[in-house]
Amino acid sequence: MKKYIVKKILLIIPTMILISFLVFVGLQLVPVDPITYIVPPDMAANVEQIDKLRVQLGLDKPIIYRYFKWLIGILKGDFGYSIVSGTAIKDIIKQALPAT
Repeated sequence: MKKYIVKKILLIIPTMILISFLVFVGLQLVPVDPITYIVPPDMAANVEQIDKLRVQLGLDKPIIYRYFKWLIGILKGDFGYSIVSGTAIKDIIKQALPAT
């Protein structure tokens, strides 16, 4: 029984990595540019600043690089920031967790 439980727990790890990769790639394939949520409408015409912001956020890198950077951040406890509100995801989770 102990061997069965350990085997199932060890199978969870690659399954979670595969699911997180599929969700991450799926979100990257959505035809909406995340920069449009960050940049105010009056700055949208300034292509230079938008490109600079894209480089600063790492959106110019390949998907696989961004995934592993995100995964390493998640494993370190860095969940990033909300694109819409700009607040830390960790704070949003702390606020919503007691309600669950």
